[in-house]
Amino acid sequence: KEITNSIKDYSRNSNDGTLYSGKALDFDGTGDIVELNDANLTGEFTVCTWIKPDTFTNCVVFGDTGNEDWIRLESATSITVKINSSSTGYAPITHGGNIALNEWSRLIVTRGSDNVIRFGINGVLYSPTTDTRAGIFDFNLLGSKQSTQITGALADVQVYDKAWNATDVKYDWENPDKDVFDR
Repeated sequence: KEITNSIKDYSRNSNDGTLYSGKALDFDGTGDIVELNDANLTGEFTVCTWIKPDTFTNCVVFGDTGNEDWIRLESATSITVKINSSSTGYAPITHGGNIALNEWSRLIVTRGSDNVIRFGINGVLYSPTTDTRAGIFDFNLLGSKQSTQITGALADVQVYDKAWNATDVKYDWENPDKDVFDR
């Protein structure tokens, strides 16, 4: 079932949009690239999507053409987050949730003012580590980084310049047809 909802941009950019649920982008791992304007997320942020990975090999969700900023699933329980072309400090983080192959999961990656990365998986917020990822998260691709592409599907991609908390993650899971900040 397709659901549409108006989305208010609460940043100074005034980029209001429309949320479409019920449609997905299907990636076969060879040449499927969605190009975006540079995200330039400098402080707190939240990026989220529904994801249905066919494999964890090359499972890039958000990336860039310069291979400097990306989020990639490594396994059902591990995600790598690389920010600001860091050559160190982007080892995979075990998140505590479970993202199954060939099934839809809601994936949320959020960074607070403390620069700690937290993960929302299917309505639960995990804070698995105190590892920080500082700097500008400047992705411009969905499902790809440089020449590496995901095999699977993405839907309902959202980007915010605020960090979500456990209440936001739960609300998003329980109300997929609504915007978290409309409650």
